[in-house]
Amino acid sequence: MDVRRPVWAFGVGYFVVNAVHSGLFLHSGGAGAVRAMVRLAPINLVSATMVLVGGLLPVNWRLPVWALAFALQWVSPYLFPSQTLTLSPSHPPPPRLLLPAAPTARRRAPG
Repeated sequence: MDVRRPVWAFGVGYFVVNAVHSGLFLHSGGAGAVRAMVRLAPINLVSATMVLVGGLLPVNWRLPVWALAFALQWVSPYLFPSQTLTLSPSHPPPPRLLLPAAPTARRRAPG
């Protein structure tokens, strides 16, 4: 692995995506989403922070810290079973005009 590469940049991006995603669910996800994200957001942000910190650490510490972040995400469904959470995005589906149109085959009438 090339140690001169800025691997911390992935951690920054991952943290920003988690923070924005959690914030949007807390802001506009409805009561069920707020209850769920109050429990899930801290776990996601701790895990994202571990990914960021891992990118800043020396190479020999990087993989163990990233493995801990992965393990935290792996066990989080067991800490908060999905039956107790209600999440649903509040944004509308994309307009049909943005989706590619499927070609239609026309049959010719015999004769």
